[in-house]
Amino acid sequence: METIIIKRLGVLLMLLALPACRLVVSVDEGGDIVSQSGENDCGGPQCIIEVDPSGFSDVFTAVAEPGYRFDGWTGICDDFTTEVCEIEIGRALASQDRDARFGALFVLDGTPTPGQLDMVIASPEIAGAGDRLLHQITVGNGTDQVVNAVTVSYLVPTGMTFDDGVNVAPNPQNFCSSSTCNPGETVLWNLGDLAPGESVTIAVDALLSGGLVAGDSVDLDIALATDDPGEALSRNRSIGIVADSGPRAAISFDKDPILPGETVTLEVQASNGANQSISNAELLAVLPAGLAVLTASDSGVISGNQVSWPLGDLVEGAGQRRTLTAQAQGTLAPGSILLAQAKLQQTVGGNTTTVSSAQHAATLQAQASPLALAIATTADPLRPGGRVRYELTVANTALVQADDIALQVRVPVGLSFDDGTNVQPDLTYACSSSTCNTAEEAQWDLGTLVPGETRTFTIDALVSSGLDGGELIPLPVRLVSSDLADTTAVYETQRVHADSGTHLAISADRDPVIPGDSYTLRVDVGNAGNSSVELAQLLVELPDGVSVEEASGGAIITADSVSWDLGDVIEGAGVAREITISVPFDTAPGTPLLARASLRDNRLNAPERLAEHVATVQASASPLALAIAATPDPVLPAGRLRYEVTVANTSPVQADDIVLQLRVPAGLSFDDGVNVEPNLSYACSSSTCNPTEEARWDLGTLAAGETRSFSIDALVSSALTGGELIPMPLRLTTSDLDDTTAISPSLHVYASTGAQLNVTADHDPVVPGDQYTLSVNLGNAGNSSLQDAVLEVDLPAGVAVVTASPGASVGADMVSWNLGDVLEDTGLLRTLTLSVDGDATPGQPLLARARLTRSGFGTPVTLAEHVTTVQAQASPLVFALAASADPVLPGGRVRYELTVGNTSPVQADDIVVQLRVPVGLSFDDGINVEPNLSYACSSSTCNTAEEARWDLGTLAAGESRTLSVDALVSSALDGGELIPVPLRLTSSDLDDTTLLTKTALVAAAPGIQMSASAQRDPLAPGEFYSVVIDLGNVSAQTADNAELRLALPPAADFIGASDGGALVGDDVVWDMGDLLEGATRSRTANLRVAPGTVGGQALLTSASLTRDGFGEPVTRAQHTATVQDAAIPLGLAMSASPGQVVPGGRVLYTFTVSNTSAIQADDVWLQFRVPVGLSFDDANDVDPNLTFACSSSTCNTGEEAFWSLGTLAAGQSVVVTVDALVSGSLAEGSIIAVPMRLTSSDLPDTSAVTIDVEVVAP
Repeated sequence: METIIIKRLGVLLMLLALPACRLVVSVDEGGDIVSQSGENDCGGPQCIIEVDPSGFSDVFTAVAEPGYRFDGWTGICDDFTTEVCEIEIGRALASQDRDARFGALFVLDGTPTPGQLDMVIASPEIAGAGDRLLHQITVGNGTDQVVNAVTVSYLVPTGMTFDDGVNVAPNPQNFCSSSTCNPGETVLWNLGDLAPGESVTIAVDALLSGGLVAGDSVDLDIALATDDPGEALSRNRSIGIVADSGPRAAISFDKDPILPGETVTLEVQASNGANQSISNAELLAVLPAGLAVLTASDSGVISGNQVSWPLGDLVEGAGQRRTLTAQAQGTLAPGSILLAQAKLQQTVGGNTTTVSSAQHAATLQAQASPLALAIATTADPLRPGGRVRYELTVANTALVQADDIALQVRVPVGLSFDDGTNVQPDLTYACSSSTCNTAEEAQWDLGTLVPGETRTFTIDALVSSGLDGGELIPLPVRLVSSDLADTTAVYETQRVHADSGTHLAISADRDPVIPGDSYTLRVDVGNAGNSSVELAQLLVELPDGVSVEEASGGAIITADSVSWDLGDVIEGAGVAREITISVPFDTAPGTPLLARASLRDNRLNAPERLAEHVATVQASASPLALAIAATPDPVLPAGRLRYEVTVANTSPVQADDIVLQLRVPAGLSFDDGVNVEPNLSYACSSSTCNPTEEARWDLGTLAAGETRSFSIDALVSSALTGGELIPMPLRLTTSDLDDTTAISPSLHVYASTGAQLNVTADHDPVVPGDQYTLSVNLGNAGNSSLQDAVLEVDLPAGVAVVTASPGASVGADMVSWNLGDVLEDTGLLRTLTLSVDGDATPGQPLLARARLTRSGFGTPVTLAEHVTTVQAQASPLVFALAASADPVLPGGRVRYELTVGNTSPVQADDIVVQLRVPVGLSFDDGINVEPNLSYACSSSTCNTAEEARWDLGTLAAGESRTLSVDALVSSALDGGELIPVPLRLTSSDLDDTTLLTKTALVAAAPGIQMSASAQRDPLAPGEFYSVVIDLGNVSAQTADNAELRLALPPAADFIGASDGGALVGDDVVWDMGDLLEGATRSRTANLRVAPGTVGGQALLTSASLTRDGFGEPVTRAQHTATVQDAAIPLGLAMSASPGQVVPGGRVLYTFTVSNTSAIQADDVWLQFRVPVGLSFDDANDVDPNLTFACSSSTCNTGEEAFWSLGTLAAGQSVVVTVDALVSGSLAEGSIIAVPMRLTSSDLPDTSAVTIDVEVVAP
């Protein structure tokens, strides 16, 4: 039998014959195999030795590079630990057509090296032809003497080129023959004198020739020279060329440089970009001498300075991430270089080979760096064709200023970004084109940072669609300063995964924070994949030193992390969790607080998802507050999303040069004029702000206590799928901030309509000591009940609960209700009245957040937010909105009365009212509004997301204006949906915008109809008036044990009520008994305007009907009357005959307009808004004739009938009649409410009243 003879230290070993005609030699990172013959040397990673058929004999020696040691043989030389192996192959075996394999393994030397001048090269072990090779040369002076005139020379090897300016940092002292350094040229860096403990890192981003082929190698030859005798160094490194991107390993330090005794975290990654699985894969981290392993994630096996993780089969396109912590030993000399190595190994048939390895170097410094650098990324892994946002934070944590600071980002393969639109702040130097592409350098020159000062930089990058799953993208970041002993160099490496899959985001409620402060982290998970995330585990690694105050239910809290077992997250679903953490009082100003969220699940080779967030610590509280409220959450593809952003100056001095910036995220877009308020300072590239563009408002100066509110009504892309997340990154800058304020809340995308939630306040802004009422509307537009629903409202800091809807559980910072089951197509309302602390800071935003959970599993079904701002003094303008009906019906109509009053003793100028048309409503911009809009809508109809605007100009003291909108409800709406109508009131005399929203529920079928109206409007202080509520049951069932409530305005005194109504608290209450199908009722409350009421005040009365004792109003209606300082000169008397009508019948309305004053009244107009269920001929059925004809000869629903009455002399009256046809399709129990408006140039406001008739059976 033929044998292979292997000799070690003179020992002959007889092995079974292995057929072979070739020897396949593999050489691990860190050394070479040298043959005695000199003909079979191998520098790796793989060599082929063709065996002569007559036989083969040679002796092989494993030679370790500096810093490495031999760690054994593989293959046919396995099981021996000496460096020498002799192989003999006989003639018979040499003629076989088979391969034999062997190789050598090297590891980083585990023996501490005494302080010395050193140089290391850190690079990948293998690369592909045409790839870029990013590598670092680190020089460190670990001696106790100055090393003089240090020079590094770099001989450009065959197969490599790089630009001598763009592709290297720092710039070399000599320039290549052209701007490109080609093979054979030498590049020099004169580093000057290196002080003891000083180090320098050189980065080279080189292009490998596309002409290289698998099996080639690129050999780096780098030399170091000094003026000191005996200090010359030479380092060599070979990079093997492989056929494709294949498997890759990566390793990086979380900080650089490192202090003796300091603990660092290393991230080790493996990815498989090949087209086949790596079976029995294992990931190893090998640490240098002086770094002691403390912990390893994922049950990593720690053996000395090595950690290993079995990965199982690493399928194509997959990747894995592991971490370890290690401590730098105190015996290490400053200036020492710590070179860490990652290896991805594969075991087949008992033979272990290294398929990829990589290195990363950090240096040791004697003292802490004065500058901290933190990188947070929004996504890992990345999706080809997707986007990723990086937040880079530079902070001065020292007690003295740091000068000449520059931040540099080397654009890696696979990423690109616009050098203006996609970065913030702008780069100091533009890229070669407007786009920063692979290998280019993005640089910001920061200049000087004072102690505790920080700067935050944002990059919104495009991920190349040409990337494959399993690739790695390293983002190298360098921070340099004249006050740093070495460059700070940090790598953020991310994996590429082919599908969108699971989404993860983490955000904070505010940034920056101060020592001793608390802030809340929110982590959002969305599953946009096509299968459940099985047994998902969510982990948040906390910033160093913080402590957890509270966390969402089910949290497992440790000293440095919070985790949740989420169970299965089904496709299209999302999860949100929150952690409130406190910052230690002794935290140094400028410290970046990095939190990292990760999500794992039990699916085979499912990628771990990562997201990060950095908050910075400042010495004192920021003078500016930034709050954002979003409605709704989740959103629907092709739906709309409204943001209200509030910027407030809570300091006692003005803040200058304020800029608010919003980066439009993927999945959203909005018109830069119509959909935002106020207008942007700079238009978007087209009239639409699309993803990655920057929406910007230059606010200028905010006085102490002043606030500004911004509205964005965005369209959600129809291409989004359920389970995706939409982050909204905002930046607030000012010359008075030590750092940028950056927040980025995320919203969930759901595939179909479900629960809807909305939060509104009855007035805004408020003053210290004030009370305001929050209304929380819930609608279930889904196709199943919300079982065991719980509604929670997180209260703003600085408020206390005065009252809450029945059943509330009131805590110090939260109010909740157990709702039971909320049926499909239904809704409910909960309210709570809050008092604002008397010492509340003017400008303070009061953010309330409502969330709905169900079935006890704690994940919010939906969320909604509202921000109210605090002002030092009450607003001179009052703003009220009354809705004629709630709920509304698909295809029906709803009327809104908007009242603006000036209650101050001086005039108010430049008053503008804006109404953002919500989804589900539309109206004609002429016929359906009164008065006419100041600007027409894009067509004659105001549709979803358009802005209806009235420029009111000046209101004198005590003057008011009433605006009306008669809107059509879309027939496409479903029962349980909510219609929020957002309004904005601005004036040059207001410190902030007044925001008001009225929400209506959509009912699936007709129910109880109700109308509320006052018989006179406007009113004078002390005047008596009546409010009439008309009810009709058009549903198919009796309203059992019905109760009617009329909530009185604060400025109204109760005098009496019809039909046994009584005052209970601030409500007039009637026991209605059973309201049968088709039945109608009318009730009257007699009131008086409180003497001393200020002119311009709005009196809003709200009526609601409940039934059968379960407390939920089944219908609501409102009416607003205004107060004038003196009785108005015109009166309007109304009658309807008959008061009860039958379907198909007729009703005669008589209106008498009288001038009760002693002088004439001019420009008198009477308007009749045609309600649902009525119509009349615009000539034959009216007397006198209309001033303007209707759109056809018949005045139909929603149209306006006008009579110009001209001048009325003192004591003169005019009678107007309308003989209207009642629609034959009206149901028994319907209420026909006719809104009337009387205007005159001699009236301080419109007189707006309503007359009702009831529909009964024939």
